[in-house]
Amino acid sequence: MDGDILHKAIFLLRECHESEQQVVTRLKDYFPHLTLSDREMYTSEARDLVHGVHPAHAADAPHPHPVASAVPLTPVVAPAPAVS
Repeated sequence: MDGDILHKAIFLLRECHESEQQVVTRLKDYFPHLTLSDREMYTSEARDLVHGVHPAHAADAPHPHPVASAVPLTPVVAPAPAVS
């Protein structure tokens, strides 16, 4: 059940582009037994997963772009053709 709630919250955030407050409200439609604090907790966890900051899923987070090297790269230049 917990996984279903979390998946629904992720779906609402990612696919439906709903705000966190909208997700908290909408979770009540799908899971009427949840308290407000439970819905806020699931929404917060879903937000962390969507944005890749949840520590338990750090391996699933998108990798940042590589940092540019401090050493400038020199272009590779082909040697000039030999003159005959």
